[in-house]
Order: sequence, then C-alpha cells, then structure tokens
Amino acid sequence: MGLRHRFAKQAARFAPAVAAVGYLVHQGKTFQRNMHAAFHPDTRKDVVTMKKSTFAAIIALLAAVAGALGAAFFYLRRREEELDEYEQLLFSEDYSDEMGEMPEQVEEAPAQEEPSAEE
Repeated sequence: MGLRHRFAKQAARFAPAVAAVGYLVHQGKTFQRNMHAAFHPDTRKDVVTMKKSTFAAIIALLAAVAGALGAAFFYLRRREEELDEYEQLLFSEDYSDEMGEMPEQVEEAPAQEEPSAEE
C-alpha cells in the first residue's frame, strides 16, 4: 500500500471526528456570542440609526424649503420696493405737474365758477 492510500484511509477514519469538532467549535462560538449579548447588553438603545438614502432625502427637503423661503423673501422685498415707488409717485407733488389735472378736478372747477358768475 502506498502512502496515498494510507493517508486516505486515515482521513476517512478521522473525518467524522473532524466534522464533530468543527460543529462543536461553531456551537461554542455561537454560545459565546449569545452569552456575551446576555451579560453585556447594548447600552446605546437611545441611538437612532437611519439609512443614507433617508438622510439624503431629509437634506434635499431642507434645501428645498430654504430655497422656497429665499425666493419668497426676495419676491416680497422686490414687491415692497415697487409699491413704495408707486406710493411715492402717487403722493408726490411732481405727479400733478407731470400728468396734469385729473378729469374730475377739471369738471368740478367750472361748476364752482358758474354759480359765482351767476350771482
């Protein structure tokens, strides 16, 4: 019998024992993990974890809200400046000189002069 044959025969004889030892080592590691988890509980239960995609969605939402608020701010500021400019134009003294008298004022003026002419 050759060396190969003897080696194969010995391996066949020890195969069940090696498999049992491997199984026991695996069970020992599992037992060790379970015992560690039982006696050393995770103290960080207040830590909240989230996926990266959820975090990215929240950041995108905040950026959209900030953009909308910025756009509203600039629109309102521009609109207020336009209204201020219109108000200044409306109540300024230059308005009557540039535009002339209003039609109601023109009609009222002769009506007031006529009674004074008849009297």
